Amino acid sequence: MKLKELLEDICKHGIFGTVLAYIYVIEFQKRGLPHAHILLTLDSESKIRTKDDIDKFVSAELPDPCTDLRLFQIVTKCMVHGPCGTININSPCMRDGQCCKSFPKVC
Repeated sequence: MKLKELLEDICKHGIFGTVLAYIYVIEFQKRGLPHAHILLTLDSESKIRTKDDIDKFVSAELPDPCTDLRLFQIVTKCMVHGPCGTININSPCMRDGQCCKSFPKVC
C-alpha cells in the first residue's frame, strides 16, 4: 500500500516533475524488511541537475531525543557511522588502526 501511494505521489502528483517512465523491483533480504528500488525517467524540464535541486528533495534528520529517546538511540546506534579513528580506536569498524569503511570521507 505504501509503494502504491509513493508511486502515485511521484507519477500522478508529480512531486519530482513529469515522469515519462518508471520501473521498480521489490527486494527481499534474509533478515531485513522488503524494500523497493525505483528508477524514474523524467522529462528534460524536470531533471535534477544541481545540488540545490537535490536539496529540495533529500534531507535527513535524527529523531528528537527529548520526545522519542528510544528511536534516537536505535538510529544513532544502527544507522550512524562513527565516531571512529583516533577519536575512538575501539569502534567496531576499526581494523589495524584504520576504519574499514574508509571514514572520514574526503570530498
